[in-house]
Amino acid sequence: MVDFWEAFGEISCDYAIVSKCYQYKMGNKVDMIKYFCFAEDIYEYYITNSGMVKKNERN
Repeated sequence: MVDFWEAFGEISCDYAIVSKCYQYKMGNKVDMIKYFCFAEDIYEYYITNSGMVKKNERN
C-alpha cells in the first residue's frame, strides 16, 4: 500500500495560523490498486492576547 502525505503551515500578517495536511492513498485491494484518493485537512488557529495558540476550526 502506498501512502504519501505532506504538511505545512503558514502565518498571515494578522497572525492567523493555517496548517494544511495533504494525504494521497492508493487502494489497498488488488482490484482497486489503480485508484487513488486524496484527503485534505485544514486547521485554523489564532493567537490570544496572552500569547496562547488556540484552535479556531477544522475543515
